[in-house]
Amino acid sequence: MFSLLDWNISPNMRWFVRMADAGATATVELYNTEADALAAVNRVAYALGIPFGPDEEVVFLNDTTSPLYGGSVGKFNTTLPYHLRLNSTDGGPVRIDAIGPFTDLEAVEDALMLTEAVIRARAEYEINKGTHTKVTRTLRTAGHNPTLDIGDTVTFSSAKRGVASLRNRVAAITLEISIDDSHEVQFFDQLEIVEYEDFSRT
Repeated sequence: MFSLLDWNISPNMRWFVRMADAGATATVELYNTEADALAAVNRVAYALGIPFGPDEEVVFLNDTTSPLYGGSVGKFNTTLPYHLRLNSTDGGPVRIDAIGPFTDLEAVEDALMLTEAVIRARAEYEINKGTHTKVTRTLRTAGHNPTLDIGDTVTFSSAKRGVASLRNRVAAITLEISIDDSHEVQFFDQLEIVEYEDFSRT
């Protein structure tokens, strides 16, 4: 089993990370597209011999395929020693995670950021941090939906959970591949979805 903890990859773009059990260790590979990751072709970078365990650091070696935006794979924050951090245990299925770009904005105190619009946006953000909370859930779909993307809104109902037509935003998508005893391959999406709720301080 694999789960990503953090990533620190340059160029800062959407990547597909393929994690596989290679026997005594794990292999982690980086791809530009989901199709490449599924087919294990056009690999951009890779790391071999990653030990199984909690919070393992991964450092990539560049392969022959270039990132979509050119150049080569590096560290977004060069002071950090890793490209990825992950948890893993021996014997899990192949897992493909889509990871999105992140921002690195300067603090509002920076002179270049002291505009009325930026100050207002930052103030609203700080206020909302104290007046909203979020509920995170994990769902497994009945199959793979290639059109689903991070940031999309999904609606689900669950008699067991006592919810009906609940709208949530997709925060993470994990493609799971299962091979049964008859060697039939099945694809599933495991979604991390977020519901935002208002609350007030008393």
